[in-house]
Amino acid sequence: MTQSVKLEGFERVYPLVGGGGLYQWLLFALCAIQATTMCFQHMGYIFFGAVPDHWCEVNELKDSIWTKEEIKNLSIPRETNGLLFASNWESCSYYDLDYKSLSKERNFKTAYHTVNYSNVATKKCSKWNYDTSIYESTVVTDFDLVCARRYLVATIQATYMMGAFVGSLVMGALSDNLLGRRKTILVSASLVMIFGFVASFAKSYTTFVTARFFIAIGVTGSYQNSFSLCIYSGARLLDHPI
Repeated sequence: MTQSVKLEGFERVYPLVGGGGLYQWLLFALCAIQATTMCFQHMGYIFFGAVPDHWCEVNELKDSIWTKEEIKNLSIPRETNGLLFASNWESCSYYDLDYKSLSKERNFKTAYHTVNYSNVATKKCSKWNYDTSIYESTVVTDFDLVCARRYLVATIQATYMMGAFVGSLVMGALSDNLLGRRKTILVSASLVMIFGFVASFAKSYTTFVTARFFIAIGVTGSYQNSFSLCIYSGARLLDHPI
């Protein structure tokens, strides 16, 4: 003798909306689309946080007729990298020279050979030039997050992960106790859109990091609640009730 199981709540309503039908597949597709777009927020740091090669910008030589390589040869020291003949340009300092006088000489070789580099001191950079052969611009180039400010690059992702932690707690509680999953997903997606727009046009590092924090809250809230919806719907599509 089989015992009938009394269905309550969502289990009771589920057959009335079509069971494993078109609605559930559309729900799955919509959640998959938003999850795909949200993942770019997680992984985008690899690209917009990239640190290209950089060297000091010498303000007095900005309008010089010399090439970029000639200016680097004149003003930027070399740093050895442990190999016998290879070296890289120094990223955080440049030679302390009278560039205004040197720039008056149109012939680079003449200007270069007038400098005795054995007794030349160096200065710390205040502005930088960046190699744009791979990345036209990144957060690093926009806010000069190099040399003494290099640690701020890692802070961007650390702040984002803090937002993800807060989002998992806050949005989980909202979906369970107040708004439900659908409304929480809409709120989360709205956070991503609003603060994504703010981050795109941020004029300061602080604004950008703050926007990334709230983006992470929205991404986490959207993803975890979409995942829950798909788990419930997918389990019923496969006839494996949870």
